[in-house]
Amino acid sequence: MKRRSRARTVRLSFALTFGSMLLIFVIAITLLPGGVAIVTKHIPATIPAYDGLISRYAPYDALQVSFNNFTAIRGINQSALLGQTYLTFTNPRTNITVASIESRTTVVLSKPNATVDVVILSPGAFASAFSVFNQSGLQSTRVGMNVLYFASELSFGKTITGWVSMLSGSRAFVSSTGDTSQGAVSMVLDVYDGSQSSLISKTEVQRSLYVLNGTDNHLGIGIQNYAGTVTSGKITLITIDEVSNSLAINYAVKFSNSTFASSQIGYFERVYIIAGKFVSYDDVLLARETQPLSALTKAIVLVG
Repeated sequence: MKRRSRARTVRLSFALTFGSMLLIFVIAITLLPGGVAIVTKHIPATIPAYDGLISRYAPYDALQVSFNNFTAIRGINQSALLGQTYLTFTNPRTNITVASIESRTTVVLSKPNATVDVVILSPGAFASAFSVFNQSGLQSTRVGMNVLYFASELSFGKTITGWVSMLSGSRAFVSSTGDTSQGAVSMVLDVYDGSQSSLISKTEVQRSLYVLNGTDNHLGIGIQNYAGTVTSGKITLITIDEVSNSLAINYAVKFSNSTFASSQIGYFERVYIIAGKFVSYDDVLLARETQPLSALTKAIVLVG
């Protein structure tokens, strides 16, 4: 699976037309024309503080962040992760293989305009990469306790330069290419070191994560820190989960407040029309789509 642009949006949809109100339970249910119901629930006043691996590398003002649990994905389908080589370096001469990656977090920044990849490597692969870069004699600099190396990478047949750092405490291999890559990697390292806040700490993200059952045990997580496909929303979160031998693709859109969210239900329905489950959580609307496990490779792309 080659590294690629993360600025993807998802064009899927969700449905709601007010019909007869059923007062069978303490929650309100409105039946949709297709027989699917939207359920009204509420986010409690106090919710857990979510963090997880994705929070360790996502700057507060990141435009988009995605996370893929490669180990869990392989457990479902060994061939779901395409390709053999993930990164190829010409200076120093080494590469990172797809098979050596346990998870990947990709951070898209607007200031600076750059993308940073953070891959957690197997112990052996990390030790090998650490040794190669440490003995390479490459130009280097420091950000706090972390060393950055100025490296050359082969991408689509062309050699491009960028900066690499390796974090022994987490076996993280952090890399970015382009003119702004040093600043971008430095921003990610500042979050890791705790000197800068994480995107995950934002109230909007925390409330959306409550709806999505936190940051743990997902095959993938995507955070769009902007109005996404539902243009009236503030942020969109996407998770991919394995549920009962199927894939559950969840879309949570956070709105400015619960009143506005309620007014957007019809629009939300039209965007996520193929979803099979819909829930209103105050200022967050949730749509769930179910796909077969055979769609795993395509589903991975949805989170970025």
